[in-house]
Amino acid sequence: MLLCILTCLFPTLTNFYIYTTLILILILILTLILTDNSIYYYSVEWDPSTLPWVEFRANFIGPTNPANASTDSLRGYINTNWETLGLPTSCTMGDNGVHASASPLEGLSEKMNWLGKTITDEPFGKSLLSCGIDESTIKVWNVDTRVTLSDGTQASIFDTLDDKQVNECMKVCIEIYTAANTATPVAEATPAADETAPAAEETTPAAEEAVSAAE
Repeated sequence: MLLCILTCLFPTLTNFYIYTTLILILILILTLILTDNSIYYYSVEWDPSTLPWVEFRANFIGPTNPANASTDSLRGYINTNWETLGLPTSCTMGDNGVHASASPLEGLSEKMNWLGKTITDEPFGKSLLSCGIDESTIKVWNVDTRVTLSDGTQASIFDTLDDKQVNECMKVCIEIYTAANTATPVAEATPAADETAPAAEETTPAAEEAVSAAE
């Protein structure tokens, strides 16, 4: 209903995506405030040479739709054992048991939002700064703004960077920043020290047991 109202009020806004995103976030926050649900978070690190980001999300976390997730993934485990875990219902696309950052930039954003980290606290954030991307731009990106891509189209920066490894993510970030700031020289991408993401934001204490069991 809220999305329909906004569509009527702002039919020509090119950044309508921002409004819909904020509404969805607000709905999630209200769900937590008005219920007994909780969020449990884990900050994880891994070697990208042995576990590419796309495999971390697809195999370790599992597909967005838990019905398609294997039982040895976190979402598959939670969906299969929801009654044992004390959950009120099985998982759905919208309430799929666990969330994980989709890229190094999203991981940086979620660590800043949830864990109170700063850009310079994280290797990927420091790498962005070292390449000449300014702090104000990174903060704008961290709310999943729409950006102009090399082909002139606009897209969510988070969606653009989905499943990309650190170096590939850095390359695309530099391209986006350079296109928007043609007078500002940007350095070549340098490898970040590691790949980190705040994986496993759980909505119930029972779900936390699923993570432990999966480990």
